[in-house]
Amino acid sequence: MHTLRLHRDFVVLGTLGFFAGENSYAYAVNNRRDVVGTADTPSGRPHAFLYRAGRMRDIDTLGSPYSVALGINDNGTIVGYYSGSGDHAFRYTDSDGMVPLDTLLPFASFWSLTEARAINSAGQIVGWGYHFGHPSAFLMTPGSTYFQISQEVIDLILAGNIGPITGQELLTDIDQFRAMIQQNEVAGACTVLASFDQTVNQQNGKDIDAKSARLMMEQTEKMGSWLGCRLASQK
Repeated sequence: MHTLRLHRDFVVLGTLGFFAGENSYAYAVNNRRDVVGTADTPSGRPHAFLYRAGRMRDIDTLGSPYSVALGINDNGTIVGYYSGSGDHAFRYTDSDGMVPLDTLLPFASFWSLTEARAINSAGQIVGWGYHFGHPSAFLMTPGSTYFQISQEVIDLILAGNIGPITGQELLTDIDQFRAMIQQNEVAGACTVLASFDQTVNQQNGKDIDAKSARLMMEQTEKMGSWLGCRLASQK
């Protein structure tokens, strides 16, 4: 929160609050002199921080037990990882908050992204994760939309794998889910995700072919576990 300037070229960044612990670690700085890393909070949970214009602030909008910011570009986009049923890579922007990086992947990518370690001015992210269960490095260029499942649903509708009426219901849920995440409304996001999951379950083998339904249920189960949601397909 508060910093100590020992010299004009040397600053002690401090921790996240007057009653926080003593530990903080800085891992990256951009050309605007923004610094990111992790620091103790008053709750005792080390959280990812952004130090800008003389002030350190907690950027862990997911409220995770532990998080670390490892990279920042000149646009102010931050990447790192957080804990919650294992470690998960994240991307942070001031507009969207902290977003699990896996949710930017298309359906059936067979990736679980563990750490995002750096990001360049084009928004490309490097890090590592598990691909088919094996540790592997990745280079990711995220799209502009948060929940890219929408394109997969559209493709499945066009291919005849999902009926148009059911497909429209799913696309509406996707838009609402994205809006809830952008507003950091986790409870609302879980409600919408549950609606999506329920529709897929009800239409499995009917208006949605079994293979497409299985792929969508796997993705929603994964996202539900990250957000702490309880879905019908998990019961």
